[in-house]
Amino acid sequence: MARSPRLSAFAMHSLFRETAEDSPVEKSESESEGSDDSHAENTAGRKRKISIEEEEPIFNVKQKKRKIKRKSSASTDFQNESNGNHTIASTPGVIKKKKGRSRIIRKDAIEAKKMENIVNIGFSPASSSSPKFNTSHSGNEAADEAFRWLMNPTNSHKFFNQRFEKYPLHVKRNSNYYKGLFSTQAFDKIMRENDLSYDIQIDVLQYVDGTRRPVKDDVKVTPAFVWKKYNEGNSVRMRNPQVYHKQLRHLCSLLQEYFSSDVGANMYLTPAGTQGFPPHYDDIDAFVLQIEGKKLWKIYRPRNENEVLSRISSGDLTEDEIGEPCMEVELNAGDLLYFPRGFIHQAKAAPDVYSLHLTISTNHLNTYGDLIQAGLQNALEQAMQNDVEFRHSVPKEYLNLVGATYADNNCQAREVFENKVTKLATKVLSYFSVDFAADMLAVEFLHASLPPIFSKKEKACSSHGNGARFENGRAVVTAKFTLQTKIRFIRKRSFR
Repeated sequence: MARSPRLSAFAMHSLFRETAEDSPVEKSESESEGSDDSHAENTAGRKRKISIEEEEPIFNVKQKKRKIKRKSSASTDFQNESNGNHTIASTPGVIKKKKGRSRIIRKDAIEAKKMENIVNIGFSPASSSSPKFNTSHSGNEAADEAFRWLMNPTNSHKFFNQRFEKYPLHVKRNSNYYKGLFSTQAFDKIMRENDLSYDIQIDVLQYVDGTRRPVKDDVKVTPAFVWKKYNEGNSVRMRNPQVYHKQLRHLCSLLQEYFSSDVGANMYLTPAGTQGFPPHYDDIDAFVLQIEGKKLWKIYRPRNENEVLSRISSGDLTEDEIGEPCMEVELNAGDLLYFPRGFIHQAKAAPDVYSLHLTISTNHLNTYGDLIQAGLQNALEQAMQNDVEFRHSVPKEYLNLVGATYADNNCQAREVFENKVTKLATKVLSYFSVDFAADMLAVEFLHASLPPIFSKKEKACSSHGNGARFENGRAVVTAKFTLQTKIRFIRKRSFR
């Protein structure tokens, strides 16, 4: 599972301009399913046009004054069932509508549009079991709702107490649960309308006879080549689809608030009966969202203590290296699979249907060790500045006492020197500041974070919705600040 490149807020804003010079983007790895160590930067100075996918989700509508009656076919028992209003065909992009349903959906959509001015609209895929994901909320409240929606019906506290960083979790749900979040049609549109490159945004590959086999015909991605190779049995991975898709970007931006960690996404499209990636483990916590079709997963425990909650991803592993699975599960549309970093995994599309899934990743290098590491350098600098003992020169003969060559030397001079260094190293901890360390880790988080998506209320109170503009031949400034003006940060995690 290759981790999405980490995009800074500056880089994200640059990407969202219709034509903008590319900024260097730091790439690192994580996401289910594939793992590779390729790193790349965009070419500075090249113009790129990016189209942001604006596919409308299916909304649950909560009315303030009177109720809108809507028909729902969604089951509330989270068991396997037909995919709501549609039946999934064996080829991506081919959808058969059930008779008698289109007219009802269109009527509801028109009615909801008329009521737009007097209702609160909450993002929620079409399932009566799905909690509200209310876009009118902001900050911690919206982030909490987003995570509850992701885990529904699993209790969040129970998840963190019993499964998080401990063991995989499979949640079965209605097949319509993710409707409006992403689709094969959305991916096809992104690919056609944007300037994408192999090894940066798109990978085409398959796993055959224990070997990963990537293919590409040029630097630039063309739909004709991608779909040709897909029909030949190759899987397609897209990194960072949230950059091009509003609904997915909204979800990731809220989850990063929830976890206080950068959140990424990868998309995987796999032909029926094929496997795109070999067994491996990753350096992120993975939440797998089965969007369309069906996939068969095998999860394996970490092989030793060093791989538990691993901070680095593994290379490709063989069947002989991974042992027996601790979980085998069939993911159907609407299902969720969670597994911690360090758990080995592999997945294969069902024999009779393709698979489209998203992997949401978080907690990359977001550990106690990383926090302490961020603060130790500052603690040492403070110690050297404030304590003269740290500024004394080391003995001129120290290279004859210590080092790998002299590791077995038990002379008294070595013992004295070693005790001195140990004493000073311990003394450094008295200068360690948890607050400084947290701020340093937070700066890295802010750099990698997605820009927030404003709710309607937030936009109305910001320069985006209430700012200065040029109108009828003159500059109009509507916003005025007084001593009574209330000001708040858009997101709690947006500053330190």
